[in-house]
Amino acid sequence: MKKNLFYLFALVCSMSLFTACSDDEGGDGDNLGKVISEEIVGNYDGNLEVSVNGEDPMPASLTVSVAKNGENAVDLSITGLSLMNGVIQVEDIKLSNCTLTAGSDNKYAFSQTVDEMTLNATMMGGPLPITADVTASGDFTTGAPTNLSIILNIATELLGQPQTITGTFEGTRDAE
Repeated sequence: MKKNLFYLFALVCSMSLFTACSDDEGGDGDNLGKVISEEIVGNYDGNLEVSVNGEDPMPASLTVSVAKNGENAVDLSITGLSLMNGVIQVEDIKLSNCTLTAGSDNKYAFSQTVDEMTLNATMMGGPLPITADVTASGDFTTGAPTNLSIILNIATELLGQPQTITGTFEGTRDAE
């Protein structure tokens, strides 16, 4: 009988090894959808330093709009891009489904590549459709205010010549 009680006691004690505690702290990864909705979605006004084929960068003011696309992704729309001292105006660069990854210090990183994207542009008032490979990477830093940094690379051909367009955007989310 003592042997049976010992085995029963050992069984009860060993069951505690198979229990687990849940993580009630809810880190940033658990609340990413909420962070996107409350702290990331919006319009970011800022400056873009843009360079064509390695020439000196030209500063430009523009707006990046950010919309939620699911629980862990956003859509970016870059408007107001001007190239070659305003000779070429690009209407929109739309990057869909940019997946966010939570990092440290309230940072949320993304990276997106789109091959053969059609960009609607104008050159001296006339239409200029551009097909380009576009890569964008960057991060959001949440807080008061939320900031956005983007590194943009565009590989295309303009007027029969290969062009490499690079830019760095730094912007701040508009107050609501």
